[in-house]
Amino acid sequence: MSFPQKQLPMKDNVNCYNMLQFTGHYILHIVAHFFAVNYLLVYILYKDAQENRAYMIDDVRQWSDDSLITTCVLFYSVVNIHAIYLSCIYSRHILPCVGCSIFYGLCYLALGLSNISGCQDREMLSCSDVVLSNRIIDISIDLICWAMLALTLWVCVYIISIVCYNFGRVYYYTANCAGEIVLLFASYYIGGVVVFGLPVCCMCLVCGGGADGDSGSVDYGNFVNGTRVDCSDSIV
Repeated sequence: MSFPQKQLPMKDNVNCYNMLQFTGHYILHIVAHFFAVNYLLVYILYKDAQENRAYMIDDVRQWSDDSLITTCVLFYSVVNIHAIYLSCIYSRHILPCVGCSIFYGLCYLALGLSNISGCQDREMLSCSDVVLSNRIIDISIDLICWAMLALTLWVCVYIISIVCYNFGRVYYYTANCAGEIVLLFASYYIGGVVVFGLPVCCMCLVCGGGADGDSGSVDYGNFVNGTRVDCSDSIV
């Protein structure tokens, strides 16, 4: 008497491949988004250093706006193109979730900028106990808030288009249009919290801190500007 062979190993291989694929896409998004937010921060701090040029350190004086803007746009383009690709291949709901993740990234950046006040918070300046201009920081926070509002409006338009397209055919939560819109809105922003918040929490636990202004910003800027750092004067 013979028994049919089970195909569990093949199913396990498929599940393992899907998990690896999901992990790879998630890591790509996190890495690209991390560098996009960081280079946006570097650009803002560079413009702030130009506003307070009298105290600017030598490395920063050699930088150019173009290299920082190009790098920031490049990483944000990777984030968005990758999200569009995933939404076309897997689910249309990935795109608004990534949009909400970008929203939280901007929120995190705005909170970090709001903590910058004096010389001790500006790695690109060399000064002590002087009054600095915060004009660039304040303008940047305002523009970031407008960008967050624009993202929220885009998510709302996206949700309305989905509800209208699925009207009378598919309902994800409820047949009530208003309830469907509200619940989709909530689910996307919760998904954004998971996508962006999980790695941030992990970094905070590992590194023991959150956004502290411009930590490492000079290193990021030196890298994309090709600035050669002279270590001959370093204390051993």
